[in-house]
Amino acid sequence: MQNVKPRYQLSIRPLFVLVSLTGFLLVYVTGVLRDQPLLWVTISSTVTLILLLLAGLAIESLLDHGSRPNEEPAVTYEPSTRPPDRTDERQLV
Repeated sequence: MQNVKPRYQLSIRPLFVLVSLTGFLLVYVTGVLRDQPLLWVTISSTVTLILLLLAGLAIESLLDHGSRPNEEPAVTYEPSTRPPDRTDERQLV
């Protein structure tokens, strides 16, 4: 028999955090270089960070939902081996 090692699922969350931080810095540096007001640069870069983080979480949940194996049902129906009770039937004499 072969030695089977369990496969660990790698999370892509750090990648989404890195992309979000890169987007934040890109918007921030672009705003500063274009001589935008500091309030506008701060708000726009923060909004960009939040939107990218939310998009990353949504994508991760969609990818995680699609890769889950089928789970067992909570309740299974097993028919009884005993014949049904027929007390409601009337016997005609």
